[in-house]
Amino acid sequence: DIDLQRSEASYVTSSWIPELRKINNQCKRYLESGDTKNLEASSKLLFCELNKLARNKWSKLPRLLQRLMAPHYNDTTYAFVEANLEIIRQKNMEIFNIYNRKRDQVYNRLIDKYGNADNVVAMKKQNVNEALSDWVTNRNDFRQLEVYNDIIVRKKQPIYYVPQNNWGRAHFYAPAKIFAGVKIPTPVFNVIVLWLSSGLLYFTLYIDLLRRIIRYFETFHLRRMNKRLQKVWT
Repeated sequence: DIDLQRSEASYVTSSWIPELRKINNQCKRYLESGDTKNLEASSKLLFCELNKLARNKWSKLPRLLQRLMAPHYNDTTYAFVEANLEIIRQKNMEIFNIYNRKRDQVYNRLIDKYGNADNVVAMKKQNVNEALSDWVTNRNDFRQLEVYNDIIVRKKQPIYYVPQNNWGRAHFYAPAKIFAGVKIPTPVFNVIVLWLSSGLLYFTLYIDLLRRIIRYFETFHLRRMNKRLQKVWT
C-alpha cells in the first residue's frame, strides 16, 4: 500500500503534470497563432485529463472545467490551469515525501528484526522474484505515459495503479478492480467472475437452453420458408 501511494504521487508529479503543462502550452501557442483546429483537439484532451484531476478535494478544478466547456480557450484559462497544476504538483510532492518516510520506517523495522541491512537484502532476494517484479512494474519500458485519442494512458508501474472504471474493466496487472463503487482485489474479483460464469453455464445446461434456442430458430426458419412457398404457389 505504501509503494502504491508513492507510485501514484511520483507519477502525478514527474509525468502527468509535466505532460498536462506541455498540452496547456500547446493550447496557448495554437490560440496565439489562430490554429483553431489543433486548439480544439488539444483543449479537448486537456479537458478530459483535468476532469480526472478534479476529483482532488484540494484543487479548484471543478470551477475551471466550467470555463473549459465554454466555446473558446483563452489566456485566463491558460493561467488558471497553470496555477492549479502547480498546486497539485506541490500536494503530490508532500504525499510522496510522507509515504517515503513511512517506507523508511518499515525498512528500519526490518533492520531491527533481521539484525542488519545485509540480512534484509538477503531476505528480499530469497522472497522476491525480480523478473516478475520488473514485468508487473513495467520497469524496462521508459515510457511513463502514452496519449491515446482523447486520454492519457498511464504506463508507469501498472501493478500500483488502481483503475478508474466503475464496472470491473481494468488494465493488465491491476491490483484491484472497482465494481459499483466497491474496490475488490483482482484475484478475488477474477474468482467471483469465474464462479458466476460457471454457474451460468451450468444453469443453461441444466435447462437445456441451447437446444431450445436452436429448435426455436429452426422452427422460425421453417415458418418463413413455408410462408414463401405459399406465396409462390398462390
